[in-house]
Amino acid sequence: MKKATSLAEVERHITEHDLSLVYITAPKCGVCSVLHHKLKNFAERGKLAVIEADIAQLPSLAGRFLVFTAPTLLLFWKQQEILRQAHFIRLNDFGAKLSSYQDLSY
Repeated sequence: MKKATSLAEVERHITEHDLSLVYITAPKCGVCSVLHHKLKNFAERGKLAVIEADIAQLPSLAGRFLVFTAPTLLLFWKQQEILRQAHFIRLNDFGAKLSSYQDLSY
């Protein structure tokens, strides 16, 4: 999973991939650490491009994507946000949405 170093890199990631996930984390977030491994499995099983961004290192993410908590998942299809989950992540819902945009079944 790629780590973002700038807001421009996150924006570029969204435009370069048809199906992309922006995974927003925070320091000392235990849920973020556990979710990182689960999302890595999703990425390895399909054509999902994932970029991880730390909101503490990139505070401009909050304003750009209206994100104020971690973890937050932002799923994009051709630069259009199709799913947003924050704080309480429902991986079943995420997997169902993801599979509707892929030929894979999660």
